[in-house]
Amino acid sequence: SRVVPNEAMYTVAVNSCIADGESSQAWQLIQEMHTRKLRPNIYTYNGAIKSCRKHDNMKLAIVLLNDMIRHNVAANNYTRDLALNLCSTKGQRNLVNRLLKETVRSKYEA
Repeated sequence: SRVVPNEAMYTVAVNSCIADGESSQAWQLIQEMHTRKLRPNIYTYNGAIKSCRKHDNMKLAIVLLNDMIRHNVAANNYTRDLALNLCSTKGQRNLVNRLLKETVRSKYEA
């Protein structure tokens, strides 16, 4: 029988790619998830963003944060702390402001 990939399998694969410095492959996997109608979850993004910080890949971290916002994946405290730290040290004030607005809106919509 054929194994059908699910969100957990993709999350492990994404995080493995980024840990190995394969950021373009990780981003392709996230895009593939969207294509397959699978939703990357907060753990997919948190692991990827944490690895981006470790490998100083700010460009991908910003892409991932924007993708999270675009697909309505609610940030948790860990994500917000990581993103705010990353963005504020790299001069990404607009993204910091968007993330804070999304955070405030999600708290009031819950």
